[in-house]
Amino acid sequence: STNLDTATIVWSLNGKSTRGIGKKNFSFITAGAGVASNINVTIFPLEGDVIEKEIVITPLDVDLIWNAQTYTHPFYEGKAAYGYGSVVNVTAFPQFSQGDMLSQSKNLVYKWSINGGFMRDSSGFGKTSFNVPAQRILLPIIIGVEGSSLDGTLRTKKEITLEAVRPKMLIYENTPLYGILYQKAIGQNYELLENERVISAIPYFFSTVARNSPTMEYVWQLNDRDLGLENASDLTLSRAAGAGSSQISVRARNPFNSLQNSSAEFNVTYK
Repeated sequence: STNLDTATIVWSLNGKSTRGIGKKNFSFITAGAGVASNINVTIFPLEGDVIEKEIVITPLDVDLIWNAQTYTHPFYEGKAAYGYGSVVNVTAFPQFSQGDMLSQSKNLVYKWSINGGFMRDSSGFGKTSFNVPAQRILLPIIIGVEGSSLDGTLRTKKEITLEAVRPKMLIYENTPLYGILYQKAIGQNYELLENERVISAIPYFFSTVARNSPTMEYVWQLNDRDLGLENASDLTLSRAAGAGSSQISVRARNPFNSLQNSSAEFNVTYK
């Protein structure tokens, strides 16, 4: 009923105004999370009554924190990586205002997605966390969440990209006094100085809760001959008669996940 192109339009942001003929669009930069911006628009048409409208825009922010449900040893200082075929948990931490990130997080409706596909069963009121199921295709995945208040006046959205890595395995010395020497893995060559020494295979980023759980299998070989250790993660090396060398290899796999396997080998020298 009003020709906006010929009307004088006044925009006001928190008391500061700007005007123009036909100024139908107005843009501004929001303040911090949880800080409301009051927008008023007043339209003075060439003919007819003055039209006024007010809206309040309150921006939110959200952080997405992911934790892979994969194995690392107890003294591992890094973050467990998202291994092939593993489950990863993603949690949304909405920020309503400075210092207020958690108290209202349960009061939002969350819509979770994988590569743009809506995950209905994992979405809903107060569902701040999402367990991303194991993926069979080794491509990066985009995890998205949209959080909104029940009345729709508050809304936020965020996406992260997760790229899976291949699980791996390292070999360590296991001493009677200090236990497993996690600070230094055995390299390509190992010199056996004692009469015997235990070495341990440590998996990384497999879907297992312990290195000796039923979800891990190990095959040890000496000079390509199977040692038949029945899935033991440890091997005892004994000094051979006289000097010499041998090749030790071990394969680890998750029997319930074909994507999770690794191997390692090294040469042991007896002196």
